[in-house]
Amino acid sequence: MRSKMKLTVILLLLVASTILPLFASATTVCVNSVATLQNAIATWKGLSSGDMTIHIVQGNYPITMNGYTEPNGNATLSLLGGYTANCANRVVNPTNTVIDGQNSANVMFQISAENDVTVEGISFVGLRYGFVLFFDDFENGSGYTFTVRFNIFRDAQVDSSTTKTSAGVYIHGAPDSGGVNIYFQNNLVYDIAVYGVYTSTVPSVAIDSREDGFLAIGSNTIVANNTPMWVDFYEPGSGAAILENNIIYNGTATALDVSHSDAGPYARYNILGPVMGALSANVANLGADPLFVDINSHDYHLSNNSLAVNSGGPAVGIPGGYPSHDLDDKTRVVGSQIDRGAYESAFDDLNNITVTTAIDNGSNSSPTVGSLRWAIKGANANSGDSKISFSIPCPTLINISGPLLPDITTAVTIDGYTNSGATKNTSYASFNANLCVYLNGENSAGYGLHTSGSGTLTVRGLGFVGFTDAAVRLEGGAGNYVNGNQFGDVAFTVNNHDAVRITGASGHALIGGYDDPSVVNLIAGCSDFGIYIDNSSGGSSVANNLIGLGTNGVSANGNGNGVFIYNSPNNTLLYNYIVNSSGYGVEIAGFGTVSNNVVQSNVIGINPAGQEAGNAGGGVVIQGSYATNNIIGAPLNATYGGNTIAYNGGPGVWASASAGVGNRILANSIYSNGGLAIDLGTAGATANDTFDNDSGANDLQNYPVMSNAFRTVNQGEVLQGVLDSFNGNGAGFRLDFYYSSSCTGIGTPARGDTEVYLGTTAVYTDINGHAAYWVKLPLPFITTLGYVSATATAPDGSTSEIGECKLESKDLIFRSTFEGGGF
Repeated sequence: MRSKMKLTVILLLLVASTILPLFASATTVCVNSVATLQNAIATWKGLSSGDMTIHIVQGNYPITMNGYTEPNGNATLSLLGGYTANCANRVVNPTNTVIDGQNSANVMFQISAENDVTVEGISFVGLRYGFVLFFDDFENGSGYTFTVRFNIFRDAQVDSSTTKTSAGVYIHGAPDSGGVNIYFQNNLVYDIAVYGVYTSTVPSVAIDSREDGFLAIGSNTIVANNTPMWVDFYEPGSGAAILENNIIYNGTATALDVSHSDAGPYARYNILGPVMGALSANVANLGADPLFVDINSHDYHLSNNSLAVNSGGPAVGIPGGYPSHDLDDKTRVVGSQIDRGAYESAFDDLNNITVTTAIDNGSNSSPTVGSLRWAIKGANANSGDSKISFSIPCPTLINISGPLLPDITTAVTIDGYTNSGATKNTSYASFNANLCVYLNGENSAGYGLHTSGSGTLTVRGLGFVGFTDAAVRLEGGAGNYVNGNQFGDVAFTVNNHDAVRITGASGHALIGGYDDPSVVNLIAGCSDFGIYIDNSSGGSSVANNLIGLGTNGVSANGNGNGVFIYNSPNNTLLYNYIVNSSGYGVEIAGFGTVSNNVVQSNVIGINPAGQEAGNAGGGVVIQGSYATNNIIGAPLNATYGGNTIAYNGGPGVWASASAGVGNRILANSIYSNGGLAIDLGTAGATANDTFDNDSGANDLQNYPVMSNAFRTVNQGEVLQGVLDSFNGNGAGFRLDFYYSSSCTGIGTPARGDTEVYLGTTAVYTDINGHAAYWVKLPLPFITTLGYVSATATAPDGSTSEIGECKLESKDLIFRSTFEGGGF
């Protein structure tokens, strides 16, 4: 490791002599040998865009390659272990998928990327030059994400005598500008032995970022290494480094070194020992021996008397909260608190209460013993955290037709998966869980579960039907979790009014989750909103849910609206299917604070089988004068996070006449909707105005006018046009370009769709608010000539409507040289 880890790294990417066909869209491959793994990674290297997912079949993969290359991968990459034969199923346990460098000379496993990367469920063993995940040193990494979770890194004799080696595990998210977001979670790192002349400057683990990046390091066990872990954050801006619920411990030798960082990490609920450098926060950290089961045999599970058991803290700093399972693929959390480190002990210190009957006398003062009403009352009376389990026939419908169940006023986990016969969901594309416990409001009870005061709820594995307000109403407490539940789509029952409402003083809830299909909620058939968020504190996440579908992931069972965010800021919607609504897929509205909400990587209007399943009102609508600075797709300085929005009855994304400014609508794939792909103000095409001095939604930002669109093998996509938008001399605008197979027929001239994202450029207006552009972009993967359109995004983040569509031509010789452009 050299000064701030900014050395040039020689790159290795498992080079193969044969390359799979190149694709620029989503590509998934199943590999079961070193050769097919080599080929798959080499294929990813050749992609200029799109997404690549590599499923690795369980087994041992010995690697001895010495080849070093320099090209980076421009597509996203997901490298996922744990698959059974033919990748039919998956068990996320890194002991079943091993990539073994055998401590052979020159072996490095390096992923050098310029896009998002996920590495999950793999053991990396014996890598002499280490495991490296590296963002190009000469690029802006702002907004990109590296996710490394549920892995083991072990038994490596790391040679420090060469500049090839930066660390045993090196995750570099600090390019020359803009920090990468790094999520390093639930990994085990042990027996990294660094030797050679630079032992003192080569750490066992090194993780770095800078500026607006974010380091989320949680629930890892990093032990028994002969050099410390480095966590470095440079030139701090809006970013931060967070350490929560880790064990980073080397006995008497330094385990964690943050002395090279410009800003130390915020450390909470870790076992750290010893530490070099200053922490920005030091909350509830311990320096005691973790008391592993057997360190001599490398068993780093926790003894029941370990101070790490049931002593972790809330995941307040790490987006997405706790991991849904531990490194053994066992449930987290067991007990009153999460255990520190990568493994969850079976020791349970909760006040455990078991529901043994579906009979409910409707009395909150003297409830039926063994009923759910009785269990909630008992949990509220406990001074500590409580867990409610079930032991009733499977399935059972618990009818709640009298008084509502008691409010949850303490910390309570209600887990339907504890009932015999219950099984968790295993698919992101359907809901195949077998639930045993269903709560039925019988179309008379307002809600099923309700938090108030400081009460917090974790609920999983339940079904909810027949509630006239919200099946789960979160009105108190922060950090509520709702995952693995079914709302509606139950035969012979009435659906709910709303499935989940986050309101009042509640905040920072997680509906669904990020790291396992068992967290998926099915939200179907609600007469009003699937998910309704109207709490003023905001900060909730809705991720990986099936909204508007039957359990098979295909049949339609739509809600009134999919997700409604009203007067609530800083909420995030990621990776959801939102379909079949009678209104909008997503509505962001209000006349209070409703800003900085993020809608990314969702599919709105297409079901998991790829079939049309549009929302009748439209894809996404933004309404209200305080609806400002929301993100639909990519952030202002990035190209990742686009949503797919298609086959909806109205516009793809509509910032209505009442909407505010600064709403970014970037890099989405929007096509075949009943209105414009991107619409501002009154529904329908709005013409550009002279000097762009009008006001309204996104200030009715003018769109770029395109005069020519050429496609040639040698030059790529060559686009020519002008932007007129008077925002002062030298104002900088982001222009984004899109391909579509046809024009929409809306507007004169007709506007385009944003079916395929082509790329972006920046232009700067002159004193008259005028800018001309000539831009070259890589060829799209589609071979058929089509139409190209563009949007302009102002310095404040206001994106224009989609512009007119221009038919591509192959004949660049007829280009105009007016505006002084040319290649």
